[in-house]
Amino acid sequence: MRGSIPTKAEPLLWTWPPVALTLLFSATLTVMSGATISPALPKIAEAFADHPNAAFMVKLVLTVPALFIVIGGPAAGWIVDTLGRRRLLLAGLALYAVAGSAGAFAPSLELLILSRAFLGLAVACVMTCATTLLIDYFDGPARLRLMGLQAAFASGGGVVFIVLGGVLSELGWQAPFFIYLASLLVLAFAVPFLPEPKRQEFAEAEARPKQNLRIAWAIYGGAFLSQVAFYTIPVNLPFVLAQDYALTGAAAGAAIAVSTLAMALISSNYARVRAKLPYAVLIAVAFGLMGIGFFTVGLAHTLPVLLLGLAVTGAAFGVLMPSCASWLSEVADPAFRGRVMGGLGTAVFLGQFSSPLLTGPMSSALDYHIVYIILGAALLAAAVLSQVVLKRAAR
Repeated sequence: MRGSIPTKAEPLLWTWPPVALTLLFSATLTVMSGATISPALPKIAEAFADHPNAAFMVKLVLTVPALFIVIGGPAAGWIVDTLGRRRLLLAGLALYAVAGSAGAFAPSLELLILSRAFLGLAVACVMTCATTLLIDYFDGPARLRLMGLQAAFASGGGVVFIVLGGVLSELGWQAPFFIYLASLLVLAFAVPFLPEPKRQEFAEAEARPKQNLRIAWAIYGGAFLSQVAFYTIPVNLPFVLAQDYALTGAAAGAAIAVSTLAMALISSNYARVRAKLPYAVLIAVAFGLMGIGFFTVGLAHTLPVLLLGLAVTGAAFGVLMPSCASWLSEVADPAFRGRVMGGLGTAVFLGQFSSPLLTGPMSSALDYHIVYIILGAALLAAAVLSQVVLKRAAR
């Protein structure tokens, strides 16, 4: 099954094929899995202040889904390659609604974190299946455009759901968890519009599998490092914005959403950017922009400058993530497509989960301005290093 999406002559969203729209709206569920409750973290900390390890465990509420995406990603990749895509996607969407909304009823931090673990498993299924199905259904320019749009929908959903999470957090820390029921709407469209692809329709495997494997591992490494840095934004900034700028949960959510809005704007035009530069150069440019954005956040002493830094960082991700996914879609052997794309999800969310563990000691010991300047320097170094690593991998 191969599809196409409308050209510039048909720009209206509702004129696109239902299969494309369903896959794109599935992408909105990945970013919101953690970021939706980010503005509510201070209130969750207050609600469970009596817990002896509340400060640490509240951060785990945000990041533990990433750990279970890491655990579930390889398994989801194996299932979609051997047993099929559709049934796992439908099961993942249903589990997403149940596990996500269950957090609102958790009487303890331990049970809250347990519900977040099941949410992570659901995201692993949805993310792996949706990306693999996009590659199955579309090829050529349509696939490239949809890869960018997938990142745009993921980050655009992050904007909507982070802001909505901030607004709902004013009603109580439990309220943002009900946003996860949105997956039921996606499920209602997935049932009629996403058939199981026929295996005989897959293209022939790519040549030079060893080279392709090297490229895949290099991309995974870059995705991991970028997420370690980027996830310091939703983990740390709500506390910074509340302390230094006296922002409410809703305002903090809107401020953090600036980065995801910038990502959506850039990634929605990714096909045009990709036409001008090769993947390796795009990834290096993205790391460089991310470093500049973090430097700006670190040097900021006013809210507008801080928001500018967040916007630059988000724009960098609007280039980086579609580049990683698109390059992998071109080198992945169709017989291992699910595992390759599941590996990307594992790398991304391993970076997210590792972020507070790797950067936490530095954040505790140093002023956040210094922390972001250090991270900015590391990202600029990664921009140079990525050129060397990716060029060697592509030989």
